Amino acid sequence: MPARVARGHALGLVRSRGVGGDVLEVECYDNALRIDSEEMSAHTGCGLALAADGRHADAIEWYRRAVKADPGDAAGRTGLANSLAAIGNNAEAITEYGAAIKIFGRTGAAMRHAPAGRGGRGAMTARIARSLGAGAACVGLGNALLGAGQAGGAADAFRRAAKMDGGSARAWIGLGSALLKTDRAEGAADAFRRAAKLDGGNAMAWIGLGEALLGSGQAGGAADAFRRAAERDGGSAQAWSGLARSLAVAGKDEEANRARNKAAEIQGTRDIHRRQGAARKEGRS
Repeated sequence: MPARVARGHALGLVRSRGVGGDVLEVECYDNALRIDSEEMSAHTGCGLALAADGRHADAIEWYRRAVKADPGDAAGRTGLANSLAAIGNNAEAITEYGAAIKIFGRTGAAMRHAPAGRGGRGAMTARIARSLGAGAACVGLGNALLGAGQAGGAADAFRRAAKMDGGSARAWIGLGSALLKTDRAEGAADAFRRAAKLDGGNAMAWIGLGEALLGSGQAGGAADAFRRAAERDGGSAQAWSGLARSLAVAGKDEEANRARNKAAEIQGTRDIHRRQGAARKEGRS
């Protein structure tokens, strides 16, 4: 009976996404653990919900509980690494990503504990698998290595992620970014094109392609890519700034100035919102 009730609470967290968001989700995981403390995937799930709410320090505590209870919980280690990277601890994040990838390699599956059945636990572990699977671990490792200035190692991690997670643009965007860092603009352009093909609405894929083309002296193609990025995310200062630079290289000064002004306008608005947010936070403290 307790286990069944716990799984009911866990299933409730999936439904809570449209009701109370990540905060209610955390409560559902917590309820599952209170009723059945052996519902170990709830530790990882609670960390995932807290991380989604931006509460990475709290998420780290829950992920550490998951890993302590089951050192072979690769999803828990991936989540722990994600949150460590989010607070700037790339060194420990790289270690945890590496451990998770080794576990995934031994188990030969996206999750150590595969989702089973139609109940709440199955729904819970399925969501964890989507968010914290082997592909996510490799992408996370690549991002952490990039953050640590290790572009070569990052490229290797992103290539591995692309093989595991070939249907996702994120691995190809990461690979393109790593190749740009190593001055391999042509290879980066190919990677960003793959990303754009997989997810044409992803502005970062087009921004990356624009940077790669601009780096290889193709200002016209770069401008086209940055325009596509701006069409998909008109509020991206990066897209408008890139468009301004590529147009300037192409000698289209008037258009470049308009794009540059748009980028400055967007950035100025963001700076205002950032200061207002900081003031509100200071007022609450």
